[in-house]
Amino acid sequence: MNEKILAITVTWQPVIKDLSRQVAVLLNSNVDVVIVDNGSENVAALEAYISGCPDNVSLLKMQENLGIAAAQNHGITRAIEQGYAYVLLMDQDSLPAENMVEELVRGFSMLTDAAAIGPNFTNGQKASQARFIRVEGLSIIKMAQNDSSNIVEVDHLIASGSLIPVRALAVTGLMDASLFIDYVDIEWALRARAKGLRSYGCFSAQMHHALGDNNIAFMGRNVAVHSPQRHYYMVRNAILLYKRKFIPVSWKIVDCYKLAIKMTILLLFAGQRFKNIKAIIRGCRDGINSKSGKCELK
Repeated sequence: MNEKILAITVTWQPVIKDLSRQVAVLLNSNVDVVIVDNGSENVAALEAYISGCPDNVSLLKMQENLGIAAAQNHGITRAIEQGYAYVLLMDQDSLPAENMVEELVRGFSMLTDAAAIGPNFTNGQKASQARFIRVEGLSIIKMAQNDSSNIVEVDHLIASGSLIPVRALAVTGLMDASLFIDYVDIEWALRARAKGLRSYGCFSAQMHHALGDNNIAFMGRNVAVHSPQRHYYMVRNAILLYKRKFIPVSWKIVDCYKLAIKMTILLLFAGQRFKNIKAIIRGCRDGINSKSGKCELK
């Protein structure tokens, strides 16, 4: 097997200008790119853009929106079939620093039990630097660059920017497509941890990434605001994960508390209150009833 990296960028109604900036950085980092499009209405513009790219940029077109996990799995399957050593998961609205891939690879070389390593990102909405977190007991350990080593163990990473060795996927399995979107990266990382592999954050690897449609500032923290549809998936999938035996009880308790606080803030301050209430109630009901997969709210 060679040591090549395949970046898997999942798109849905992408802004071509922003996507092209990401692809340019990845190509300069000696990374091949496959764009997995989830049934975008502007797919013709995407095809036109890809036609002008080098041969190591390709496009996989899904006929409909299959969700983030299924799209990632299509890209991962291509990486496995073509003998890549690593996959680099990317969202369409993420912009890696010029040396992000280099720093991730360097960090990975120092680790022996890594399922994934990911960058420290700046939220494009607020230009705020994210912190890596880890749950210990019922406490949330928040790690910032000025008080931590460069590479720190975390419970999970956001999917975008995560560098994953193909050999780890042979142990953990692929992403859980039944979740569709939200908690996909969390479920995979905790599943990997249950199998003896760990996730790590690398402060020297940097990336810009947009969280949510906008943010609410509340008591010193920024809460990302999404659509009611996304809030449905967050609540439903959280409950689905709470039922899984391989996930630590302490993590379930902490996450449930955080989710309840977040949903309360959204209901109080985010607008679309009635739609959000309906979405949250539907998410609770479907999670309790173990309903998964795609669900479009009316």
